[in-house]
Amino acid sequence: MAKSQKGLNQAVTHYSQIALKYAMPVLMSNCIGKCDNFESIGNSAIWSKNGILLDQLDAENEGILIYDTKTELASTYII
Repeated sequence: MAKSQKGLNQAVTHYSQIALKYAMPVLMSNCIGKCDNFESIGNSAIWSKNGILLDQLDAENEGILIYDTKTELASTYII
C-alpha cells in the first residue's frame, strides 16, 4: 500500500472490521517515505480474526511483521 496518515486512519478501522466480519487475520503492508505527492506513513499492521490489533510497525523504521497461524501470535523485526 501507499497510505498517507489520513488513508491509514481509514484503513485501520476498515481492516479491523474485515478481520471481524470474515473471522480471519488481516495483514496490511504500508510503505514509508515519499510517494507521488504525499508522504506514506508506514505503520504496517496485523489484526486477529477477532479484529484486534496484534502488532504494528511505526512510521520511521522498516521491518517485518510475522503472523503464526497456529499460535495466532505476531512478531516484529525491525531492519
